[in-house]
Amino acid sequence: MPKGNNKMGFPIAMKIGVFGSYIVWLDMIEQGKVVATPEAGDVEAPWMLAPYSPKILQDTVDLFNALVREIKLRLPGGSTGTGDDLSPCIKEAILDTSNPQRGFAYHFAQKVKRPQFCYIAPGLEIPISSDDTAQPFASLRSDAKDIEILPLLLFRAVDNGASCMAPASGDECPFDYPFNRVDKYPSRLYLSCTSSYKDSFEDESILVLPFRIGAKGYAQKSDGARFGEKPNHADDDVRPIDTFSNVYQPGHQPLTEMHQVRLFCVLENWLGMVQRGDWKVDANGVMGDIDEWKKADTEESWEKYVIPPTW
Repeated sequence: MPKGNNKMGFPIAMKIGVFGSYIVWLDMIEQGKVVATPEAGDVEAPWMLAPYSPKILQDTVDLFNALVREIKLRLPGGSTGTGDDLSPCIKEAILDTSNPQRGFAYHFAQKVKRPQFCYIAPGLEIPISSDDTAQPFASLRSDAKDIEILPLLLFRAVDNGASCMAPASGDECPFDYPFNRVDKYPSRLYLSCTSSYKDSFEDESILVLPFRIGAKGYAQKSDGARFGEKPNHADDDVRPIDTFSNVYQPGHQPLTEMHQVRLFCVLENWLGMVQRGDWKVDANGVMGDIDEWKKADTEESWEKYVIPPTW
């Protein structure tokens, strides 16, 4: 059993030191994530974390477009695909239900267009029509009093053409109340829900797999913790567990509120996979079925599925 490396978790702040922390904060300022607090009213600090910024939105859109270009360059000659490169991936009416205040999710899904191939990553399908983007949590909008944005599915997990479902709900659901009341929900890459009572990252995302991985002990989060391992756990012999929503997740974050991985980071990882040839392309887009994600818990490939520590 490989040992975990979660001593790279919160102590990352110690490793990078004051200068490293300064660089991280400077990057957040340049990205528009850290902004000055409005002068009106009582304020606890001179700065605040913005849910997202125009630069964060545009950088994420540009990265999605770069990924699409790299895949299209590798399509076999004569491939016609299924999309039109003109229609938004998700209809405006669906977005208004999940993201009524028209934040990051709304603008991202409106800006990116449905490309002329099916698969953006192994076993993850770009919706061919808006009928494929029915939002499983939309019916709970009235119960989500402290939730500003519902989980929004972007790319659906399929196996032999059939939509896959998450292996568990209830307490194991990666989304908070009231969304954990749903009996079953699809495996997807989601833009996660954000609440009104904490600093939000509207661009945070989560990959919900239709199976569990992690117990082999190779799969890790960005902080070095194995799946199921607690941050800064003193016991080096703690055993990892199988989970279905930890791939790409950051783990402990020393410089910001805890949040899930930013969509930009996931797309950046996928772009590298295509450019390096780790993922091959055929007429339908990125090759490989949903089982490809099991490689995240293998000795040979786990590092390719870990996002480097970031804010």
